Amino acid sequence: MKIYTEETRVKTYHVDKNGLVTTVQVFNFFQEAAFRHSVIDNFGQPDLAKLNMIWMLSKMKVVILEDALLGEVVEIKSWVRSIKGALSERDFLLICKGKVVVQATSLWACLSLNPLKPTPVPPQIVDRMLINNDGMVDFSYTKIASIAGEFKSDNYTIRSSDVDMVNHTNNVVYVRMVLDNIQSEKRLLQMDINYVIQSFQNDLLSINTQIMNADTQFHEIVNAEGKVVCRLRTEWE
Repeated sequence: MKIYTEETRVKTYHVDKNGLVTTVQVFNFFQEAAFRHSVIDNFGQPDLAKLNMIWMLSKMKVVILEDALLGEVVEIKSWVRSIKGALSERDFLLICKGKVVVQATSLWACLSLNPLKPTPVPPQIVDRMLINNDGMVDFSYTKIASIAGEFKSDNYTIRSSDVDMVNHTNNVVYVRMVLDNIQSEKRLLQMDINYVIQSFQNDLLSINTQIMNADTQFHEIVNAEGKVVCRLRTEWE
């Protein structure tokens, strides 16, 4: 399967107070599509677990073009763009009424568990990951610089409901943490994320935000040891 596709109707728990699909739900749609695609084609977490390996999301960039509304039917598409050593690129589209409303690209790393380090994707897994070059999204993720200068900060403790099936904080939780911390009434246009290290249940994290101008903000989530867990950049309308 070169392109994984699924449809769903936008439900009440997918939307905000204005009836618009939330950014957090968009990330959930995409993460679920990546999981379902990889499991169906036998190159996902269950398959890597047998080899004492895991997939780890390294970077993601999401561009929001339009909004999807409560009750509308949306189509989620995802495909593998490339495989290079331990890294694999994956793209996504969210389509509503025949129009692309959100597009995204991501970078995933294949890691061995003992020790935890990048490891080339095994040949038998590569053989199952059909590459799609035709549907490539025409943009790329970037490396986000550390925050320098003044910033505001808040704290968050990882709860049991934040932990995923591989026993670390779910990737989407960081998106929710930052957006809840900002509480902006502006419309989000773009979010870039660089995932650096994992966090776990009961970890105390600091959410640091630096406002560059009216449209751009930088965010760092840092653990109690002062290590950066992830960096984010948001662009607003």
